[in-house]
Amino acid sequence: MHQQHSDFVSRSFSDYLSQQRSRITETREQIDQQRLPFLKYAEDQRDTIEVALSRFDDELDELEKNLSEQRRGMTQVLDAMRSESFVMIREFLEHRQDALAQLATSGNTDPGDISRAVRALREAVEKMAGTSSHVKTVLDATDEADARLSKTVPAPSNALPPELAVALEEERTRAGARTAA
Repeated sequence: MHQQHSDFVSRSFSDYLSQQRSRITETREQIDQQRLPFLKYAEDQRDTIEVALSRFDDELDELEKNLSEQRRGMTQVLDAMRSESFVMIREFLEHRQDALAQLATSGNTDPGDISRAVRALREAVEKMAGTSSHVKTVLDATDEADARLSKTVPAPSNALPPELAVALEEERTRAGARTAA
């Protein structure tokens, strides 16, 4: 009996369910038909934007190329800065700066002493000058500067010993303080 009741319900609603399925299918098709033009319109708008921006394609390609070249150049600079020869040059120049600062602090104003003091530091990197043109160029530049300074060395009778130069400077400072008071 239960089986018969179930068959009756199935038969009774079969047409109704079939109609509903058919309506759902029609509704989906209508939605798709209404939606498709909007999807196409959105795609057309994207294409329009691409056409508008295509004006800049060459410039953007050039920028990408330049960025690639800049990146390659920066990588080369960083690699060169890490090289043994550049590290040696940097340390050499820092030591020269320290030596000049010590001479200035001590009051030594003799150009010959200054030139000799910084020239002595050259020996540390001189070995590399034979293997690196950059090191040789830096050493040549410092040698020229040292030579120009050495040429300004006053005659021995005019040169003040460092101790006397410091004492003279201190006396000038005291005299200036007395006149100000």
